[in-house]
Amino acid sequence: MLFLDQAPSRFYVQLEDSRVEVLTSEASERYLGGKFAVGTYHATELWNRISAGWAAFTTFKSELCSKRCTFAQRARLFHSLVTPCVLYGSGAWTMTGEMEHSLRVAQRRMLRTMFGGPRLLEETWVEYVTRTTHKIEDKMKELAYEDWVTGSRRRKWRLAGKTANCSDNRWSKRLFHWRPLLTRGRNVGRPCTRWRDQIVQSAGGDFDTVAKDKQLWTLLEEMIL
Repeated sequence: MLFLDQAPSRFYVQLEDSRVEVLTSEASERYLGGKFAVGTYHATELWNRISAGWAAFTTFKSELCSKRCTFAQRARLFHSLVTPCVLYGSGAWTMTGEMEHSLRVAQRRMLRTMFGGPRLLEETWVEYVTRTTHKIEDKMKELAYEDWVTGSRRRKWRLAGKTANCSDNRWSKRLFHWRPLLTRGRNVGRPCTRWRDQIVQSAGGDFDTVAKDKQLWTLLEEMIL
């Protein structure tokens, strides 16, 4: 039975002796470490993971920003403690350009806090941000640490390859070819970004067939990412 609570925006489903709240399109709820939302699931989960990253960063800020440790030591600590918090489950995200920008901005802010250094007297704020960001990112590349956007793309690529090679016809593999039924009255316009779009752009529409050649799939990963 579905009924309305005193608050006009809250609905519940009665299951025997329990009531389960039905989320609205704007609401969200934590579940198994993630944050579930009906309307904007991937964007909501992205901000949830960024918040988790900031929480880890704040917890270990004294160590991450310590001048007694070398750049390499602090970068390794950052990659070990903060990056996993942010990229947890990112292989399943459907990323848009705006979401990738938000992910990149969050990482750069943390790295500038760690390695930014003082601002020169003649520098504007934009010049300072540009100079320090380029300097830090060049050092991170020298140490072979990927930025978060590349890391999320790599996790998606490997998830696609792993799922394509499954032989038990699990539901995640069947979703590769699932299409929703077209209903009358569907709006005509630019389709929403889909999880498979980046994979298809790089490996073609039959990417699940290509992924069965593990050596080729690994080679494509290194070439593309």
